Amino acid sequence: ETGLGNILVTLVGLDAAGNPMLLTTTTAADGSYLFDGLPAATFTLTFGDLPLDYVFSPANVGNDATDSDVISADGSTGSISIGLNESRLTIDAGLFNACDNITFPGTIAGDEYLCGPGNDPGPIVEVLPASGGSGPIEYMWMMSTQGGPFNANTWTPIPNSNTPNYNPGPIAVTTYYARCVRRDGCTLFLEGNIVVKEVGSEAVAVINGPATICVDDIVTFSADDSGAGATYNWNFGQNASPPTASTQSVDVSWSLYGVQTITLSATNNGCTSTASMQVYVTNSPNWCDQNLQGSDRSSTKEALGQVRLFPNPTADLLNVQLPPDLEGPVRLELFSTTGQRLQTFFLEGPATETLDLSTLQPGLYLLNCTFANAEPQMLRVMKQGE
Repeated sequence: ETGLGNILVTLVGLDAAGNPMLLTTTTAADGSYLFDGLPAATFTLTFGDLPLDYVFSPANVGNDATDSDVISADGSTGSISIGLNESRLTIDAGLFNACDNITFPGTIAGDEYLCGPGNDPGPIVEVLPASGGSGPIEYMWMMSTQGGPFNANTWTPIPNSNTPNYNPGPIAVTTYYARCVRRDGCTLFLEGNIVVKEVGSEAVAVINGPATICVDDIVTFSADDSGAGATYNWNFGQNASPPTASTQSVDVSWSLYGVQTITLSATNNGCTSTASMQVYVTNSPNWCDQNLQGSDRSSTKEALGQVRLFPNPTADLLNVQLPPDLEGPVRLELFSTTGQRLQTFFLEGPATETLDLSTLQPGLYLLNCTFANAEPQMLRVMKQGE
């Protein structure tokens, strides 16, 4: 093989007196290297910092002057012994580029305009195939909601996309796609042109409502206004009352607990936009208990003491004082009334933790306390305006 420069060579061993040796050097542009003035010693050499896609040649397949002496995958030789003033100029590492990569990544097509969010764009198809190099071709599609140029550090890889064509599925915002291509055994991908699926706003389906709901509680879901003359179609599932609706705002309840899926279609100006939302319907007494307290006291199912919140209401800092008879770790989770987890804290009880609520909007929040030796507690927290 042709010599390679800037390869790190490390010598590790013992001299004849048993003293440890550790020396390093790098190869010259022609691949040569030299450890000059060595004493009598026994050592191994390790070759590292290989260029991208280079691998070691098979060892000991020719004469000692030209073959590779690396016997390990980490680039190490076997044990080498030299005497005083002895020269050994035949210890080599054979390296070759295992990658014969493509030179042209091909082109793709499929630019498209969608009238509103939730529509399903057509597939992105190959117009010209990748070429150059040898071996099987690998594909990886990437996407971004920001325009080009392509940047591998900011675009998102699409899982399981090792195909020459790609069908994106429904999208909610304008999205850009690029196809990256390489030969099997190569590290670097080459990306081709960018395809854009543009999402307009002739009709926009947006669902507003809580994410966590108690069984049989009546809650309100509403759609954003899609303009004069817009029509709305809801599907809340068979366990809901009502299961479907055609108004912009709907009062609905569910009779069974579990994860329920809501779908909404909004139509205007000949355009239909769709959206979906999953909600969790629960019958947990920790969430749905009507006896949740908003003062600085809270009871538990077991007489293990009480959690105190003070001051409550608060404008910024909330002190959480845990019962003295609790043992083990404590997890505090602050939720919005729609079920969104906002903050999580871990304590070793008993203790007092100060929570900073200054960044939250004024309103009602729920603090879930999970203990090692007691039933969880859910407490109401009132955030005031400053």
